[in-house]
Amino acid sequence: METKKLAVASWSVRDLLATGIKGFIEFADFLVENYIRYVELNNLFIPYTEWDNIVNIFRERKIIPVILSIDGADLFQKRENNRQRQFDYLKRWIDCAAKSSIPSVRISTGQGFSLFNGKKLFRNFIATFRPVLDYCEARGIKAFIENHFGKSLDADFLAAVHRELNSSSFGILLDTGNFKPRELIYENMEKLKNSISFVHAKAYQFDEEGNETSLDYRKIIKSLRLYGYGGHLSVEYEGHGQQLEGVKKTISLLRRILSRGR
Repeated sequence: METKKLAVASWSVRDLLATGIKGFIEFADFLVENYIRYVELNNLFIPYTEWDNIVNIFRERKIIPVILSIDGADLFQKRENNRQRQFDYLKRWIDCAAKSSIPSVRISTGQGFSLFNGKKLFRNFIATFRPVLDYCEARGIKAFIENHFGKSLDADFLAAVHRELNSSSFGILLDTGNFKPRELIYENMEKLKNSISFVHAKAYQFDEEGNETSLDYRKIIKSLRLYGYGGHLSVEYEGHGQQLEGVKKTISLLRRILSRGR
């Protein structure tokens, strides 16, 4: 991992992006000012009709959209007609990523809570998601799922999905702060070490020395390096207060640790 591969997730500045195009311009300028070359887009903040305009805001500033996070899906469908609806919803966003040369998408899984036993839940997920993955492969895009909420917080489930799909176009987006309790990140990273394809570097609060108070990023980055991960770290700030300031503190922390090398 290198400091130049740091990215910032749009979710970090959700309040700013709620203001529309003006917010995207301010966000893009902030990235330039802080020497960040990569951005993670999120369909929650992008009207479908404004896709090209918003992507161009970043491209004009030589900022590369490296992943599109697609929220709003539910991949635990038991009926074929519902699976098709999920596919149709995701397809148009995958097409957006493809036409803009964005190499990967992160797809929300949905809750996955039901009366089904674990095996049925797993089969429903695979049956719903596989056509989506096949379509991503056909468009030359990698598809990731995240430890986000619901069933996707089960690291054993994520690892089983990775084994079942067995595709170079599929991987896990590891969010460092989403497991409950957060301390599970360290043992769950070990479970997922062969499938980590992208990382959300979550941050909430910092001490006087600039360290995140609930996540040991020295330990996390050491483990990622041990696993051979060389991809992006996408800053995802979810703390209180001014979001741009929180992002800046997270960038500073990660640069400080990454610059120390192995």
